[in-house]
Amino acid sequence: MYHAKLRGASPAHADYELHVAHDLDALAPWRAGWERLWRADPEADLYLSWPWLGRVLAAHPGRWRVYLLTEPGGGPVRCILPLHADMSQARTNDPAEAILRPAGRLAIAEYTGLLCDPDHLGPAIEAMARSLAAQPWRAFTMNYMPALERAERLMAAFSALGFRCKRLENRDNGGATDLLICPQAALADDFEAYLMGLSRSRRQKIRRAIRSHVETGEIRLTLSDLADPERDYDRLLDLWQSRWRAEKSESRLDRAMRRQRHMFRICHAAGVLHIPILWHRDRPVAGIALIENARRGALVVKLIGRDPTLADLQVGLLLHALTIDWAIGRGTRIYDFGHGDEAYKFSFGSDPVPLMRFVVKPPRQA
Repeated sequence: MYHAKLRGASPAHADYELHVAHDLDALAPWRAGWERLWRADPEADLYLSWPWLGRVLAAHPGRWRVYLLTEPGGGPVRCILPLHADMSQARTNDPAEAILRPAGRLAIAEYTGLLCDPDHLGPAIEAMARSLAAQPWRAFTMNYMPALERAERLMAAFSALGFRCKRLENRDNGGATDLLICPQAALADDFEAYLMGLSRSRRQKIRRAIRSHVETGEIRLTLSDLADPERDYDRLLDLWQSRWRAEKSESRLDRAMRRQRHMFRICHAAGVLHIPILWHRDRPVAGIALIENARRGALVVKLIGRDPTLADLQVGLLLHALTIDWAIGRGTRIYDFGHGDEAYKFSFGSDPVPLMRFVVKPPRQA
């Protein structure tokens, strides 16, 4: 554990102490302070919570650093920034070669950021930037950060120190899909009321598909088998792989499937994973991994797999419609389609939520 005193830019909160934890033993004494700050921070969600992120850190020893700012003399924790020290592109083991990324991305977190006491927002973020500026690293990147004001404050604080900051895009499908947009559908109190908020054509299409395929017993939806979650992982990943096999190499598919399974296991251990599976008679034809972000009242779509040969059964439409019906029944307020502004997501009544991606580099770098 590294400790340092840090003078703030604001006279209202002139001093902070910096603590840097590199392992769980050093981080453990800060758990109570972490959880108090998480409860006090209106921007906090699942991906910065101790129950979820603590499991991610435990699964990746030696690959992360957690920066904590406290008030002097053992005062409260005011800001926490968990980072992955990525050495995959380093030529040596020198810490100055590290690229600092959000630690949650070690388990493919949908959202990233930092915890901060709202009463200390400006000075604490400035102090955190000065803390990072004094550490050795090659680049500092943030991706999928929903707290846009905090992202802008971080960039401004680094810029004031002479660091080079650049806001970045994040696109897929040849540039057609903006991964920094997360479509989110606000859900009604019942499924019928939700449907009435959609376009007339979309509403009719969903109702016809339910009458034709669900009410006849041809299609049904089942939920995660908590007693044997690996079986659900296998079903979903097999469906996902069948969709992408023609477009990705075997090595890329294998690497992606290992990362997804790792994420599933962490989320299952944290009690936040749901895997609805759509069946055509006795055959699984589509599935979806949902992460429960209870602080937001949201279910976040993390991964979808479906049999691409069954377009006539409208499995994609039914998968989302039946899952939304189930989500409404359990009191979910937001159905979050995850990264990407594909048009079909907005047909379910979604609004776009923008995210931020940026990179910071030391002044000496060109």
